[in-house]
Amino acid sequence: MAGLVVARQRPETAKGTVFLLVEDETGMTNVIVRTDVYDRYRAAVRGEPFVLVTGKLAKDDGTVNVLAEKVEGLQGEMRNVKCEIECQPDDFAFRIPHSAFSFLKAMRRVAPDSKDWG
Repeated sequence: MAGLVVARQRPETAKGTVFLLVEDETGMTNVIVRTDVYDRYRAAVRGEPFVLVTGKLAKDDGTVNVLAEKVEGLQGEMRNVKCEIECQPDDFAFRIPHSAFSFLKAMRRVAPDSKDWG
């Protein structure tokens, strides 16, 4: 699954397990990151605003969880985009920002308004 990291938690009582709340077009999904996975993908788990999570799907009383086996940042992929033909920076409608904060600001400008489903 891939999406925006809405929340990160690492409670002391969880013995090093990290919990991510990731939002995509279908809604929110809980991601459980064990300590060994966290150690391998620490930078992505801690700092990336958008992540691609590979793992096992677990359903418990209607709650969907992903037991992460791999966590990658999607912003790093955007930085590697190259123009294959002659083009100028002004040719792109969406500019690739230089930081996570500027990326989120840019997404807020193009994201649709939220709806209250009351």
